[in-house]
Amino acid sequence: MARARSGSVIKPKLNVLLYGEPGTGKSTMALQLAYFKREDGTPFRVAVLDAESGGCEECLVELEENGIDLRNIYIIYSQSQKEIKDYIAKIRDREPFYELDEDGNETDETVKDAYGEDFHPDALILDGTSVLKLVSSQSLLDLSRKRNKIKAEKAGVSAEEKYVAIAGAGMELKDYNKMATTGQDLVLSLMSLPCSVILTSREKDETVSTKDSDGRIASVNTGKKTFDSFKGIDYNVKTIIH
Repeated sequence: MARARSGSVIKPKLNVLLYGEPGTGKSTMALQLAYFKREDGTPFRVAVLDAESGGCEECLVELEENGIDLRNIYIIYSQSQKEIKDYIAKIRDREPFYELDEDGNETDETVKDAYGEDFHPDALILDGTSVLKLVSSQSLLDLSRKRNKIKAEKAGVSAEEKYVAIAGAGMELKDYNKMATTGQDLVLSLMSLPCSVILTSREKDETVSTKDSDGRIASVNTGKKTFDSFKGIDYNVKTIIH
């Protein structure tokens, strides 16, 4: 369903991709959002979707020493795109967050901010899009291996040929297309949120495809670095910082 708002109530928001090597301060920079203020003068409530398994934790001590109430920061640890999209939907629909038990299941207790109100974030950090891409790639590779196993069993090949077929399986074109589609869907859902969003990514060597003298396609290193994240993510953020 379409949404409409008067231009007078639209507030600027950040849509940023930070990328670089591990330890270069991406999470620290992203968590500077905790110093931002609402219009009533109270600090931003910041939700962190942490796919890096603790990438933001080291920053919390400094934030607290600088006067930030950590109850205004809520960290969810997950490498599941489905779980992450569920939290994105909660933010979009202004649904409350619920405390999780030891098994990761929601309890009946809602998450509260430093003022005792239901936690509704003013900003979201997705820390570790490279990890999400890797997990997605591994999942699709496992699916390809299962496909090859089924094909080998139907063909009645020997045990050795079956092993080779499974071990040598790689992602097919439809797998790459699926990963690109799910990645784009995730990023677009983030960018449509009515709050500031910062994504982090590891870096990788930039390559370009070229043909050699025999007409074969080869990847050539440009000597530059680029983000190691979902394809096309650069078209869906306003600012990219290396």
